[in-house]
Amino acid sequence: MGSIRHNAVVVTGENYDRKKFENAHVKAMELFGLLTSPIVTSELNGYMSFFVAPDGSKEGWAESDIGDEKRKEFADYIDSLAYGDGSNTVKFVVVAYNELHGTEIERTNALDRNLVSESGMKRERDIHEWFELTYAQYLTIPRSVLQSMPETWQKKFVVLLEELDETQWLSLLPKDTCYKVELRQMKDSLNGRGWTWGGKVSDPLADYQRGRRNIFAE
Repeated sequence: MGSIRHNAVVVTGENYDRKKFENAHVKAMELFGLLTSPIVTSELNGYMSFFVAPDGSKEGWAESDIGDEKRKEFADYIDSLAYGDGSNTVKFVVVAYNELHGTEIERTNALDRNLVSESGMKRERDIHEWFELTYAQYLTIPRSVLQSMPETWQKKFVVLLEELDETQWLSLLPKDTCYKVELRQMKDSLNGRGWTWGGKVSDPLADYQRGRRNIFAE
């Protein structure tokens, strides 16, 4: 008789690369028809998403096999939209689930799959790849957070900081200047297509208590 194993696809994209996302939606409509949902835009930052529903077939049925082939074709198509470095503004996940076997991620973007090597260890990445597709120009981590990490981690981090200090990168800044960091609200200002800075707020992580504070133990 066969068992039911639901297979669904969730796709999310960036508004600034809308054409690629819309092409992915068109492709999904071609392959899955009415199982493809309309595009939904998030309330913040303009992310776009759609969903491909399970077809209801049982494992072993011809319809199930056809569905597997279509999902593979669709996943391959999304991977083809990636940039040269493997990053992709169109993110997807193919998930399988039922009551007997639980939930399993069958496939996601090629770059995300490669973050874990065949040995099961995390793949090494450079700084640009770690930041992924964000527009962040700076990395801000409170002192209280850093000192709350395990001691062995802190010592390794300090060695890297000292190596960075040896480059004397601060000398590249204009004379008598420094960075100022403060916590502020983020306000959606473009009907879900962007945000601006709001008012300054009190930072609960600012007080490092002279090295005694462990935020993860609070």
